Amino acid sequence: MSLRMAELLAAVDNIAQDLRTGLDVEAQRSVREVDPQPSEAAVAFVASGPDAVVVPTPPEDASGLSPNDGTGEAAQPNGDAEIKAALIDETAAAVRRLKKPLALAALSQQLTLVFGTEITRVWANFGGFKRFLESVVPEAQLSGPAPGYIHPPNTPIPDGWTTEDTGTGVVPEITRELRTYDKALPLIGPERVDQVIVAVANVLQSLRMVHAAGSNLSASEIDSLARQARVDAEKRGQLVVRPHATYVLQAANRAGRILPSTNADDLRHILLKRILAMGELNGLISESPGTEQEVREWLGLKTETSPD
Repeated sequence: MSLRMAELLAAVDNIAQDLRTGLDVEAQRSVREVDPQPSEAAVAFVASGPDAVVVPTPPEDASGLSPNDGTGEAAQPNGDAEIKAALIDETAAAVRRLKKPLALAALSQQLTLVFGTEITRVWANFGGFKRFLESVVPEAQLSGPAPGYIHPPNTPIPDGWTTEDTGTGVVPEITRELRTYDKALPLIGPERVDQVIVAVANVLQSLRMVHAAGSNLSASEIDSLARQARVDAEKRGQLVVRPHATYVLQAANRAGRILPSTNADDLRHILLKRILAMGELNGLISESPGTEQEVREWLGLKTETSPD
């Protein structure tokens, strides 16, 4: 019961973070309404820790409108034309230097560090940052999951580069059926599952604090480790979204295996045991031995050996 409460609190914590982000942006806008110099753009700090992202928001004029009020035109102060030209050149160069997909929020932050928050006026005139990129570097492709990624120009978007991949024959049938009972269970192909497991294992093996066997991490601690797993995967050009890493971490947490000694194979066996137990509990395990083998192959377990 305490573990289920921890998972519920993790979900509530994620919602609270989204609300805090929105309130931060609105608070900055409220400050500008009484600021005698409302030319500064607001900045919202999303998340925390090593992967914190600074997301600038467009400034408003005295009438409460953005620089682009829907007409497609905006009054530009002196020097904006030069800033726009330099921004376009730097954006195109940065995108063309990409060797692997990059989060749009990270690219936005890089440009903001170079030019300052006033550049939000420029992409506001294009209808937003995504449309700005599509106009400046049309050969680069954008994709999900939110908040979005930009891929190296003239390269195809990797297969499965989405939050969920529910292609027929890729995800075990029992896993699909269990989503009725466990909404967080990832519906992704074997390659993506392996990337999540490896990223989580890398984070666990880098833990500095050793937790006693059987002890449980708090919801915020699990969330922090999930973010680190996402960053670990991004360094290798792989897509691991936080909810999937959180699911693996919660399973390890429930098994008392949040330890530096926990490796990828340990996590695979933990997930296998969890999925089969839930399947049996909900009457989804068929008498055919093929069900367990299908889950094993999905998790990358080819043999029937298990850790002690």
